[in-house]
Amino acid sequence: MIKRQINQLSYYSEKTVRFIKTRGQYLVLTPREIRALDQKHRPSIMRTLAVSYETNIHTKNQKAVLSYTRDAWIEEASKNGNYSARCPRVIVNPYGIAPLTAIVIFQTDKPCKVCFTVKGTTEEQDISDETGYTTNHRVAIYGLYPGRNNRVILEIMEEGGIRELRKTLYIQTDELAESLTEMIQERNYNNKSGVPLVQITGGEMHPFTFDNELEIRHYFKVNTSSYGIFPLKNGRYLWGEREIGVPTFANAHTCQLHEIDLLGRIHRTLLVEKGIHHFVEELPNGNFICISNTLDGCTEDKLIEIDRQTGKIVREIDMRELVGVEYRDMVDWVHPNALQYNEQEDSLLICMRNVHSVMKIRWSTLEVLWVLSIPEFWQGKKLEQKVLQPIGEIRWNYQAHAAHEVKDLIDAREEMRYYMVFDNHQVNRRKSDQFNPAKQSYINIFEVDEKNKTVALFKQFEIPLSLIRSNAFYDRESNRVFAMEGCLKRTYKEIRGRILEIEYETKKVINSCAIQKDFFSAHPLKPVYKPLMEPLEYPRDYMIGELSPLKEIKDPIGAARLQKEQEIILNIELREDYLYIKTVDHAIEKVIFKGQKHCYEKDYTNTHQTNAFHKDRKFYVVIPLKELKLDQYSLVIRAMGTYYSTEYQIEVNKGEQYE
Repeated sequence: MIKRQINQLSYYSEKTVRFIKTRGQYLVLTPREIRALDQKHRPSIMRTLAVSYETNIHTKNQKAVLSYTRDAWIEEASKNGNYSARCPRVIVNPYGIAPLTAIVIFQTDKPCKVCFTVKGTTEEQDISDETGYTTNHRVAIYGLYPGRNNRVILEIMEEGGIRELRKTLYIQTDELAESLTEMIQERNYNNKSGVPLVQITGGEMHPFTFDNELEIRHYFKVNTSSYGIFPLKNGRYLWGEREIGVPTFANAHTCQLHEIDLLGRIHRTLLVEKGIHHFVEELPNGNFICISNTLDGCTEDKLIEIDRQTGKIVREIDMRELVGVEYRDMVDWVHPNALQYNEQEDSLLICMRNVHSVMKIRWSTLEVLWVLSIPEFWQGKKLEQKVLQPIGEIRWNYQAHAAHEVKDLIDAREEMRYYMVFDNHQVNRRKSDQFNPAKQSYINIFEVDEKNKTVALFKQFEIPLSLIRSNAFYDRESNRVFAMEGCLKRTYKEIRGRILEIEYETKKVINSCAIQKDFFSAHPLKPVYKPLMEPLEYPRDYMIGELSPLKEIKDPIGAARLQKEQEIILNIELREDYLYIKTVDHAIEKVIFKGQKHCYEKDYTNTHQTNAFHKDRKFYVVIPLKELKLDQYSLVIRAMGTYYSTEYQIEVNKGEQYE
């Protein structure tokens, strides 16, 4: 069969979008048609800026613009494209970052719902979902296989359960991204799994999902931060860009995140001044609780609440308020790495790796309810009276991850609470006199009596040693525990991760596979389907959140002779009203906007690198330009105490909203 490809006009790395032959007829958009459609819709989608910029810096739109323009013409085609269920239009990877998805567009005379099934290699691997009733159909397809002519069945059903049509499509996909081709190894899935689809994320890989046959059925072709994508309750994710960060005293953390769905549509972009890391939890009002940084000599030591609609930080909690200062003796002293909010009791569970503790607090008042930790570790410290008292012998957690409450254990007692913790069982960051060395890690389930403030080790699973990261979860329906080991010790095979499916009662491993690279976490993929068929809602501003503004200063350079910049700026882009400069970690001390009448600076001297492991990392810093007054500016940078001139210039002129 002849296949025809077109260039994809986007800012993503994906090279092509393929429009599939259906019933002997090619339905193809040419590059000229795509440009025309993008240009048609972009003016109504683009943010209106108060000023305009003339510059010799390479300019781009923000990533969200592509999603909005693509979605606008997909919606137009679904209403006015004159495509029938017998001859629909099929668009593979329509938004450029989810190669194993597609959208099928057609119209029907009567309201119908569509049930789709992507046929699997076995019947058990079929993936199905269904739309609501409408006459203008944009059927979101997920779960395609890479590099195959996928067989997809559409059942078009009228109200009342009458089948209008059964249609078979063959949807060809591109080959799997090369970085994922050898990702799953040592395939020992010999039993039906309790989880049909597992999504792995974090580390230095594209987030991907595999089925029970260990075949990849979805992935995002994006570079994420070390912590991957954060699942949200509405089926979307927060994707933090690896290459856009804020300098800290150690690991630079992502400060630009996108709310994306399973199709790869960007709904909004969030900017966070001091970055976020490890975990995002949602409150009932939709706001995010995130782990951030004080940058007051330390990192990974702050909780923030972000308004979901505006991106503004509405609450900040320095971990010193909760933990005290007794253990604040190193840059990464507390290291929260997991959060869980309980709406019924307004509580927040916090896993704190570098103080070997899990803490439960009242979110509204910050009252510490209890601490699960080695009692001796907190003797004479602020939290001593909050530590749960042990019943029986307990092998405690050390540098643990992924603490969370389990509410559906099959053998739970009603009056007790149960908490699962992935115990990495390491003390390389924080020594403890009570540490009992072991050659493995553990999944611990603790039984907590909150009334009497006691804790017992209810269940423990011994698993291979995972040095950092990792998580575990319990599935009641199959009565199994899943160990997602994200960072194994290096072996001759260079296998860094492993998935284990364990029978709860017998502790026997019944399924396992190895993952080539390390990762942060893995979870069941449970798509929220209905929103995928709806058009994007265009917000007034797709860029939300706050970054510290430029500071207007007196010209610090004066008549001093400027030296020419010497490969300090690796790349530079102007994306609407934000300047992105790629450089080596902490190589730039200041960025100066030297105008004829005004002068501004962005100062990065508030932190310095303390960890040699991170010193050579390359990433973009982001500078908002909203404070620049009308003027012609030359870009100057300071590095190692020396000012360097650059060739870059920005002229700020009046815009449509200028006052």
